[in-house]
Amino acid sequence: MMKILTLKITLFISILISFVSLNAQKIDANFDTEIWVDNFNKADTQWKQVTNKDEIYIIQENAYYLQYNNKNSNGIVLYGGDKYFKNYHAEIKFSYSKNHSNNASFGVVFASQRNQSGAFIIELKPKGEYRVSKYNGNKIEPISVDENGYSWTKIKDYREQLKEHYISIYANYKYFDLYVDGIFLATVDNVFFKEGKLGFMLSGGAQVSIKYIKVFGEKADSNKRVKNDEVELLNELIKILKNNIDELSHQKDSIQKISKSKVINSSNSKEIVQLKKDNKTLEAENKKLEYQLKKIKIENEKLQQFKKDIQTGTNGNTILDLTDLLQKEREKYENLLKKYEDLKQQTKE
Repeated sequence: MMKILTLKITLFISILISFVSLNAQKIDANFDTEIWVDNFNKADTQWKQVTNKDEIYIIQENAYYLQYNNKNSNGIVLYGGDKYFKNYHAEIKFSYSKNHSNNASFGVVFASQRNQSGAFIIELKPKGEYRVSKYNGNKIEPISVDENGYSWTKIKDYREQLKEHYISIYANYKYFDLYVDGIFLATVDNVFFKEGKLGFMLSGGAQVSIKYIKVFGEKADSNKRVKNDEVELLNELIKILKNNIDELSHQKDSIQKISKSKVINSSNSKEIVQLKKDNKTLEAENKKLEYQLKKIKIENEKLQQFKKDIQTGTNGNTILDLTDLLQKEREKYENLLKKYEDLKQQTKE
């Protein structure tokens, strides 16, 4: 029971991290400067190239040919170089090979994190179905799920007959607008994955040729926009921390009530002895929770002060400080989420 109570804390954090909206685009920035392009006109050693029974990844004839045959898993290819993008428009032009299975999908990986703790994937099937998924360090989980639990969505006005298709990602601040052939699909809202690598993912039976990948950025960021973005991000972090403070306090109270109730209602001496042992365990867990609560309160106070400094403009180095702080916070929460998944798996065994 204690394990379940403790797990709720990290689960609560993970729920707040990602959100998918199907209603309207969030990004109106003008990305008009080409910052990276790969036409696959030469064998770039930074792209994986391999030939075996499960995978065939080859750069040839001005295209990156990808074939994945293992139907029990997914093949993921990330660019091996130091290419991490933030605030950009990425466009990937590709075509399905004639032997591509209609049930197989080709996807673009975006916002892949430096420590491989997470990423997002937009997948597409030849008949015009798409889904958005998140990789959390342990497994890939769809996040574009409808009320019936179905994760694949049919694209309205999708032209299956086209020989070539485009997947586009517009990333700005914490938002990612997703398009296929110029048709808006969804917006991913994530407070921590503001920067990351690009790559590709294939399911069993997938065969595609990628013609190019292009990335465009802004000529210059507006200081005012950056400042407002960081304030909004701080607001969300503060909200998360406050909610966690409430959750930790609730868990602490629940532990104390359970402990007292069991001791009072017990009349059997052996049971009392056992309950006393359980009570010591509960007290130890309670101390851990109190320690976590104290740390989060301190972090909350720091974030409030950072927010105040930004709004008043009294600290010229605040934005630089925030970059380091937010990176540490993101890594912390992703590590907590990974720990939660590991513990959840242990409870099933």
